[in-house]
Amino acid sequence: MEEYTAAFQALSDQTRVRIIWLLANMQIKICVCEITEVLNESEFKVSRHLKILKSAGFLGEEKEGRWVFYFLKNSGNVYLQTILRAVRAIPRETFIVEIERCRQLLLCGEMKSCRIGVNSDEWKTALKRTIENMGGNSNEG
Repeated sequence: MEEYTAAFQALSDQTRVRIIWLLANMQIKICVCEITEVLNESEFKVSRHLKILKSAGFLGEEKEGRWVFYFLKNSGNVYLQTILRAVRAIPRETFIVEIERCRQLLLCGEMKSCRIGVNSDEWKTALKRTIENMGGNSNEG
């Protein structure tokens, strides 16, 4: 029973729901710095939330050098997959700020990110996919 309540407790915070939403829509591994850029939150706060989401079984992590990249786990756990589908089903209007932030990052071409930033094809593709997934227009960039 604890694993089930842990999942709901993990999603009891708006920032954690935003992180899950971002990872679901970007569909790539993302480091803390990249998440902080899109969500406009402090690195400390994002790191703390990532730890909680990982503990609840939502996230996996992969270390590359000194960086840690996070991704949604595809564990086959029906319970967690159902919750992830519910997060994906949240109306796009709920994430207008995040969509606009992705669009701005794509347009300006500058990030304080530790790794690839928007100058990388992988990051540009992921940002465009996020905007398109949420019904926005990514033709600017």
